[in-house]
Amino acid sequence: MSNTSEMKESPNINLQTGEITDFMLDKMKAATDQGEESVLHFLAASAYVAGFCIALAASKPSAVGPLLTRSMDALTSGLQSGLEFTEIPIEFIKIVRD
Repeated sequence: MSNTSEMKESPNINLQTGEITDFMLDKMKAATDQGEESVLHFLAASAYVAGFCIALAASKPSAVGPLLTRSMDALTSGLQSGLEFTEIPIEFIKIVRD
């Protein structure tokens, strides 16, 4: 089940993205309410699960790189959006290689 090919956006994908986002933000809020150590654990566990899912999604060794690249791009885009949303005064430069 490789996701290395270019995916077309569909209403189902957008709905799934919204559901995942809502779930993750709810869990983040719960962790925040429990303190910094819980937030760090939540973020580490989320990263671990994402990495595990990348490995599960790869149909062959050569699929890991493209899946990881796409996931890192999404991670950095999310970080940029979060920084803009919270108005944290950090300059974030994303380097993209064509």
